[in-house]
Amino acid sequence: MRSAWILFGILCFSFIPSKVRAAKAACHDPIYGSCFGIPHNCPSGCPTFCEVDCRLCKPYCACDKPGAVCQDPRFIGGDGIMFYFHGRKDRDFCLVSDSEIHINAHFIGKRSKKGRDFTWVQSIGIMFGPHQFYIGARKVAKWHESVENMLIRLNGEEIMVQPGKGRTWRLPERGLAVQRLAETNNVKIRAKGLFEIAARVVPITLEESRVHGYDITEEDCFAHLELNFKFEVTE
Repeated sequence: MRSAWILFGILCFSFIPSKVRAAKAACHDPIYGSCFGIPHNCPSGCPTFCEVDCRLCKPYCACDKPGAVCQDPRFIGGDGIMFYFHGRKDRDFCLVSDSEIHINAHFIGKRSKKGRDFTWVQSIGIMFGPHQFYIGARKVAKWHESVENMLIRLNGEEIMVQPGKGRTWRLPERGLAVQRLAETNNVKIRAKGLFEIAARVVPITLEESRVHGYDITEEDCFAHLELNFKFEVTE
């Protein structure tokens, strides 16, 4: 067996106002006793959301991992090499194609004054075995973190995960599970022996719009996905 790590993180901006109070994160693996449960302030590059490396006992931005996809959008491959992908709004692009799995991404965006599209990943569609899995961000005008803005479907049927951090929806016969990592807008999807995906819905903030010139209005905050993928391929 060979394990191929391909991690995707959509739109983790580092241009956040200095007045934003840093969120906290902690190691949730009890194996690392000296670090387990200890709160850490999130780095300045991602003050509202981060993760903790339990081994190093240090917080980090998820979009700084190898394979991350950030900003408009920026990819960091599994080998750590960074490159930029300038897609087009309202178009679909292939992210992964393999004999056992295929993943497409749907881009949303706005035309910039310079003539190209600012783009973000609104949703992904995954084909594996006989299944079609969809996860996407709903269109949102004004962002409220407490409101669920994530839509998940399996074979065309909406999946409803019960409210509450840690609550899980399962399809045992396929080893498929969807677990909430927070009260809303943040889940982990796992298909045993095939993939594990962390997905989070986030908006474009007014400050990000000002800094980057996105010209976001109150009609649409362009909610989109941040993703981290792990793939396991068996030969």
